[in-house]
Amino acid sequence: MRIPSHTTYRVYDPLLRLAHAWNALAIIGLIVTSQLAEAFEHRDSEAAIWQIHVQFGYALIGGLLVRLIWGFIGPATACWSDLWHPREWSAMLRGRLSFPPRLGHDIRASLAFIAVYGVLAVMLATGVIMAAAEYQMGPLAQWLGTSKTLGKLVKEPHEIGFTLVLAFIALHLVALLYHRFILHMPVDQAMAISARKP
Repeated sequence: MRIPSHTTYRVYDPLLRLAHAWNALAIIGLIVTSQLAEAFEHRDSEAAIWQIHVQFGYALIGGLLVRLIWGFIGPATACWSDLWHPREWSAMLRGRLSFPPRLGHDIRASLAFIAVYGVLAVMLATGVIMAAAEYQMGPLAQWLGTSKTLGKLVKEPHEIGFTLVLAFIALHLVALLYHRFILHMPVDQAMAISARKP
């Protein structure tokens, strides 16, 4: 949806903004607890920290399920179609980097958003397996028991995903700062207060 300039628009609905905040806080909790567990490795508190980490993982699963469902039934700027721009991505490969202002997700960033959802899905799946295999926690614990081999097998993809998520967060924050201070387009307001001037 193209929009004229110099007007303030409501962009994202309250549920999408709440899911974004929920997922962001869950991811921060996962990052902090993973680093704390590494710092307290082989100490009495390590297992308790990993249990908290797993709970943040369940919180993220819930938030991503809400986002997944809302992507099918929510308003236009929440729909998955707002992230799907294969024609524009093809144009980007041919050197086009500028697109008309529009409500919703940035065309240039939308592929990264889809990719990070995929990475998070892999991380959550591997995390649930690791929780069951290493700590006998979660819905798979009764089937996996103490399968340390399986836990070790999925640990590498989980850690690669962690690095990719950190890179995405850094890129996401840099892009927000670039839009706000270089392009003078406060796109962060669209998610924070749902208002944006293109």
